[in-house]
Amino acid sequence: MRIAIDGMGGDHAPDEVVSGVIEAAGQHPAAKLLLVGQKHRVSSPKLPSSVQVIHAPEVIAMDEEPVKALLKKRNSSLNMAI
Repeated sequence: MRIAIDGMGGDHAPDEVVSGVIEAAGQHPAAKLLLVGQKHRVSSPKLPSSVQVIHAPEVIAMDEEPVKALLKKRNSSLNMAI
């Protein structure tokens, strides 16, 4: 099973998201996890080999209108994870 995770979305991202991905990878070793986000912010030496980092240079801010942001920012972590 392959699961894409927006590493830049949510409260306290990306730190909390990366921690959750590491925990999930340990609990589900057969899953292939794709961690999408700004590579320098979501990469961690603690990431297991089952986690692949996908670089997404753009981030959608909390104050942006969702539809407009998705259309405008094609290389956002949310868009690439979808």
